[in-house]
Amino acid sequence: MVTDPEGAAYFRRTREAMFGGTTLEDIYPKGDNAKVEWAKVKAAFEGLHTVWLEGKGESDGPYFTGSQPAFVDI
Repeated sequence: MVTDPEGAAYFRRTREAMFGGTTLEDIYPKGDNAKVEWAKVKAAFEGLHTVWLEGKGESDGPYFTGSQPAFVDI
């Protein structure tokens, strides 16, 4: 969340430039397409969820990298 007008203008300018000049409003999927795109995001993160939040990966502890916390656990 951008809290000041200068930061908001910077965020909009740089993000819209990343998307070839398309406005932020036009980048965001709408209607049924939004549901399809959100399903893709959820599927992409499912593996991370399983390993990190449910602890079902190859590690031997509750942390992302095993029994000792690492920067990624913050």
